[in-house]
This record gives sequence, C-alpha cells and structure tokens, in this order.
Amino acid sequence: PEGETVTQVRGADVREWTVGPRDGGGRTLSVVLSRPQEKAYQLQVEHERPLPPLPCELTLTPLAPREVFRASGFVLVGADGAMRLVVKKAAGLTQIDRSAFTVAPLTNGTRLAPPTRSSFAYQCANFPYQLSLSAEDVVTSLQAEQRLTLSLADNDLALDAVLDVEVRDAPARELTVETEAGWNVTAVTGEHVADYDVQDQGTVRRVQVHFRNEALGRQLIILRLERTLPAAAAAFDAPVLRVAGARAERGFVALRGELGVTLRAASETGLREVPTASLPIKIPDAQFAARFKAPGWKLGVAVVREQPSISAEVFDLATFGESAVYGSSLVTYLINGAPVRTLRLGVPAEWRNLEVTGRDVRSWRLENGVCLVALQEKVVGDYTLLVTYDRPVPYAGGDVQAGGLRALDAANESGYLA
Repeated sequence: PEGETVTQVRGADVREWTVGPRDGGGRTLSVVLSRPQEKAYQLQVEHERPLPPLPCELTLTPLAPREVFRASGFVLVGADGAMRLVVKKAAGLTQIDRSAFTVAPLTNGTRLAPPTRSSFAYQCANFPYQLSLSAEDVVTSLQAEQRLTLSLADNDLALDAVLDVEVRDAPARELTVETEAGWNVTAVTGEHVADYDVQDQGTVRRVQVHFRNEALGRQLIILRLERTLPAAAAAFDAPVLRVAGARAERGFVALRGELGVTLRAASETGLREVPTASLPIKIPDAQFAARFKAPGWKLGVAVVREQPSISAEVFDLATFGESAVYGSSLVTYLINGAPVRTLRLGVPAEWRNLEVTGRDVRSWRLENGVCLVALQEKVVGDYTLLVTYDRPVPYAGGDVQAGGLRALDAANESGYLA
C-alpha cells in the first residue's frame, strides 16, 4: 500500500527483495529465492507507516499475494502503550475469539509480541479486505491517597508523606508532586522510583518523580520535607501536597510534637477531625489527626510550649588545705514537663579554676557570677553536673565560706554539705 515502508522480509532461501510500482497504481513487493520451493513455504514481511496526530482515523490495507488460487488468513490488530483503537468498519472479516489467534514463530525461532491494548482478532476468507479504525490517546488517570505526619522537634519541622497513587488507563513514566516553596525536599523513595528533580515555579515547589519503568497500578511513594521553625514561633501553616493531574485525592494529616511541645489545630478548612487511634496506621505520640476528601485543604497549627519543672539537689564537698579550699559540687536535677538544653548555675565570686563536667556538655561560660552550661541534646528526667573549684584562704586566717553553688533554674533546691 502507498505510504507504507517494508522494513524486513524473512524466509528460507531469500536472495533479494525489491519494492516497485505496479500497473494500475500501488506497489509490488517482489521476492527472489535462491532455489525453487515446493509444498509449504513461509514468508514473513514487516512493514510500517507513520500515524497522523491523534485522534485520527485510518484504513488498513493488507498485503495481498498475487498469482495464487486461494488466499485466506487471520488478522490481529491492537495497540501498545497509551492508545485506544475502535474498529469502525470490518469488511470481508469475521471476528473471532482473541485466544484463537496463534502468533506464528519467526524464522529465527522467536515470536512477535502481540499487542497489549485494544486487540481484536479476525478471520478472512479472501483478499482483499477492508479494516477502518479510529485511534485516540488514552490519558493517564491518577488517584492518590495521602498519609501525612507533621512533626516538630528542636524547632525543626518534618513532614513524612506516604503517597499511595493508583495509575489507571495508561502507564506513567513520571508524576509530579506540588508543595510550598519554603519546604526542602530531603528524600523521595519508593520501590519503583528511579530519581527525582525539584523545580520552583513562583511559590510552588514541583517534585518530579521518575519511575524505573512504565508504572501502572498501585505505586507507593515516600517523601520527606523539612523546614526550620523560628524559636519564638507560636504558629505555622501545615504544607499541602498535591499530585498534579490526580482526579481524586484523599487521606489524613497527623500532628505530633516532642516532649514539652503540643501541636494543636488553630484553623481548619476542608478537614474533619478524627481520633488519633482511628487512623489506619499507628503514629506514636500523635496529638491531632484530621481527614480530607479533596485537595485544597488548609491547616493552621498552634505551637504550645510547656515550661519545664526543675528541682535540684546539691551535694557540696569542701577540703581545706594550707592556703586554699578545694571543693566539688554535685548537682542532681529532676526535670519534668519539658526538656531543657541550657542550665544556669550561680557561682560565688571567690571561686577560682572552675571546671564543669557532665554528660553531653557542649560548652560552658562564666558571666557575672552565672555559669551558663550548654548541652548537645535536650535532657529530661534525672541529670547530673559536677562542678569543681578552689578558693584561697587568707594566710592570717579568718572566716571561709564553704559551698555556695546555686541551681538558678530550679524551683526548689536542697542538698548536703561535707
């Protein structure tokens, strides 16, 4: 047929083949064999033609053998990928069950892969026949269920998002997740995820997730977004994720804060609060949970910070020498309510050679009689500091004060002196 290109001709003893014009219009494929053939002979011809832009209509004209007494056969038509075929006319053909069509093996022993979508099988009793089709794009349909967990710890916000995306109708090689530009994407993982790209378009951050192969069916994508919250911030807006092109989006969002911090809903739009125990997955220390059935929801979050309750017990040990008093103070804290990272100690002005030791002590400094102890991590419960010092004793004698260390953060303080 005109407009088609012959790409392969296979068969036993094929010496050469050519395509030339035919009297009366059309073209003829001529195959020259190296020796005469008897009985059954199989010739395989592959040909192709470009499709016009979709949607379109086309007519398939078969290759018709010439100079034969009778010609019959089978026809299988279909599509691969995101294309839908509709048979408009099938003249000279009888439709048969798809399972009755057998793909003949090639001369090298392999078989052509049959089409996977919109396949139709026919039987023809004579040539030529006429088969008219319409072809159109199949648009990928996405449905997403989101499981969002928003956490606050050490003024660092983290959103752990699990996206359960159902890819229907046509496979997808990538999908795009949109969120706010102020959130940093730190990880995107999944069984079929190959890579991801992050691009900003104004106030929208677009995360393009690339699959290893064409994805169809259920796809699980796990994202982690992070952002630093100002230390004095009392409220913030929860980030909203949206799967671009999804026909339906639903799911839940849960809030949880570290010990001493409570996250509450200050404002809600498009959300319905539910008990945290009713969520389909268990989220430890969840403080708030809500479900949504459509995109466009909003959640304003209030941050309630509890004040720590601290009590201290100080054990002072003083050893008197000829010209100095050598002392050590063991401070045992009991911290409740909220963890702390900084502790303050009141130090007498006469102390010299001060040293402060304890678990996870990052640094300490002495300013105007106050020793500020900074810890690497926040602590709660029991915590102990050891302070050593010495102070001079007048050569002529006199009164000498022993002890004197104060735990300035403690609401109540007790101790011993030895």
